[in-house]
Amino acid sequence: VSKFENVEYCESNKALYLVLSCILIFGILFLILIKVLNPIFVFSISFLSAFIFYKSLKHRFVSISDFRIDDEKINFGNRIVKFEDILHYRTEFINGAVLNIKLKSGKRINLSSNNYICKTSIFENFCKSLERRIDSLEGLNIERKKSAYESKVYFYFTVVFTIIAISAILFSIFSAKKMKFQTLGLILLGLSTMWTGI
Repeated sequence: VSKFENVEYCESNKALYLVLSCILIFGILFLILIKVLNPIFVFSISFLSAFIFYKSLKHRFVSISDFRIDDEKINFGNRIVKFEDILHYRTEFINGAVLNIKLKSGKRINLSSNNYICKTSIFENFCKSLERRIDSLEGLNIERKKSAYESKVYFYFTVVFTIIAISAILFSIFSAKKMKFQTLGLILLGLSTMWTGI
């Protein structure tokens, strides 16, 4: 039996809603104000507004519960999930942890603990312990699905994107048409994020 107290997590769809809401607020303010104000000032106001929105609503999206892994089931919040009811599961560990479980009934459980929203360490430990417990089970054949970052398709996509990005940067350096600093920054950020996942 493994116990994990005061685990911070959220439903994955709620976390996505929070992020998209912040992006929407930033975008709307930026598009409205860019017509009348200095771009740097507009960016600052838009970013600050989205950040305040995020900080003020973040606690509404985060749940705190005790998690427990027993011999035959897991408990969290008011839920009980029996191992025998699990068809397959997937875990990912980037900027926290994500746990996706599909039950034989067709129901899905999608939990995440992202370090931008939650304190992730306890949830990460829970996910790792759950993986070990499922691996030790005999006769249930619970499949562990590979995360997107573990798939060959993701690796090949990352390699192709890297080649295209480097080609674009080199073309910009040796041609008359120079790449904007913001564009270069976005490309490098995208590359670093993608390669971190491999």
